[in-house]
Formats: sequence, C-alpha cells, structure tokens
Amino acid sequence: MAVNPHLNQLFHASIAQTTPETIAAHASEANPIDPERKAFLEAAFGENTYNVVDRMKAAVEVCKNPKAEEDDLLESLEALQYEVEQMDYAQDLYKIGGTAPVIALLEHDSPEVRMNAAWVLATAANQNPAVQKQMKEFDLLAKALQCLNKETDTNATQKMLLCVAALIRGDPEMHEPFLAMNGYASVAGLSKHKAIKVRRKAVFFLLTILQQSSKEEMDKVVCENRLLHFLEGGLKTCLEETEVPDEDILQQTLNTLSLLVPPSEQVLASAKDCGLPATLCAVDKQLTQDTREALKELWTATEVFRN
Repeated sequence: MAVNPHLNQLFHASIAQTTPETIAAHASEANPIDPERKAFLEAAFGENTYNVVDRMKAAVEVCKNPKAEEDDLLESLEALQYEVEQMDYAQDLYKIGGTAPVIALLEHDSPEVRMNAAWVLATAANQNPAVQKQMKEFDLLAKALQCLNKETDTNATQKMLLCVAALIRGDPEMHEPFLAMNGYASVAGLSKHKAIKVRRKAVFFLLTILQQSSKEEMDKVVCENRLLHFLEGGLKTCLEETEVPDEDILQQTLNTLSLLVPPSEQVLASAKDCGLPATLCAVDKQLTQDTREALKELWTATEVFRN
C-alpha cells in the first residue's frame, strides 16, 4: 500500500522533535487529574466495557425465567443476537447452556419473542458447522419446521424460515432428515403466503437447497414433493394479486426450473399435471419489457416448460 509522502515527512519530523527533554517539559506542564474527574472517567469506561460471556450468561438467565416480562426477553435476545454474530461466541451459546432456553422461546406467546428467538438461532448456526452440529443434539430442525408450519405472524415466519435454512445450508447430512420431515412441502407451502416477502424467501430457499443436490436427486425431490405445484401456485397468486408477476419470485422460479433442464418425463408430467405451462404463458403476456429483457436468458432456457 502506497504511503502519502507528506504524512511520511510529518511522521519523521515528529520523531525528530521527540526527545527526553521535550517529553519532560510537556510532562511538567500537565495538570494532575482531580479525583472527581478520575471517578467520572472510570465510571464511563466501565459502563462501556463488559465480559461477553458474562453478558450472554445474564441474557440466558432471563430466557430461562418463565415469568420474565416480554420486554426483558426481547432485550436479552437482542443481546444474544448481537454476540452470536461472531462464530466463537455463537459456539459459547451452547457451552453456557443457552441453546435449549432460546429454542423453548420459539413457542412463546409473543410473536416478537418467537421471531427474535428464531433469529438468534439462525444467526448462530449460519455457516457455522460447529454450531450446526451442536443444534443436532436438540433436534432443532424438527422443532423449527414444526413451529414454521403453525406460525401465523409474518415476521416470525421469515425468521423461522431463516433458521431452517441456516441449519441445512452447507450440511449435506441434514438433507435426508429434511426430506423425511416433509421439509420441502413445509417451505413450498409458503409460496402462497399472504405476504409477498415470505413467498420470495420461500422460493429462494427451495432454489438454494435444490442446488446442493444432483440432477437425479432433484428430479425425485421435485416429483415426490409436488414442488412444481407449489411454484405454479405461487406464480398464479402473484398474477391474481397484481396482474404483473413479481420479478424476484419469477426469477427464482425460473432459476429453479432451469436446474431441471433437460426435464425428465416425470418432471414434465408433473408440470403438465399442475398447469405450469398455462400459467407460464399467462405470465408471458403480462411481462413488462424491462422484466422480459432482464430475464431473457432464463426465459429462453426454460422454454420447454411452456410447451
């Protein structure tokens, strides 16, 4: 990295002027700090420094308390969320006995508490193999899917979905359990959710999980879980609501379909069975010029599903 020559000159000039005599001269001019000022500074710095693990332990104790007020729970979950963003502290959540209490809050009466609890767990597990392994001890994937299926709050649903994704992403061992728990159907069902932001995340989730599979596995998963039926329903819902397909949902749907090209006979049969060709043709008529241009390559690559 290049050094500014002027700064370099200033640095050397400062060093040249710094001698034992000049240091002593300035030291003699300094006034000793008065006791009141010293107490103030010590208090101020003390308030802004803390032991992370101790702070996490205090937050976990609140989460364990069945009589804790909602505001206290939210404040504690916020503190945990902040700390587990660092991978080492994410592992400490387990070590201090905090994982189980936070999981329990996924079923709290307050949707805000449920949302923040899911967010803490998702953040801790995200791209953190050590934490993903820890979470298996608590069968968290099954718990998260169960809570996702019955969640009614939009914001909590998003974080529950994020939690499920964090547990699976990058961990091939979780694919089979996810399949056995009807995880694909649970997520794909959100393609018709009332909130479009949930539908977007659900379609993107399906895309990212399918990308971890071989073509043969994808064909099997798509057909056995009726994923094309859900994708078709999501597109149709968009058309019914706005008359113009949501570009994000359309792009992720086309990306998912492109993974299946060339489609097997079973995939094509599933597409025709759910009416996907007709829905895609309806979408084609509603595309704006900008969207058509932006998705030109994907639209061409998935043409087989419109025939």
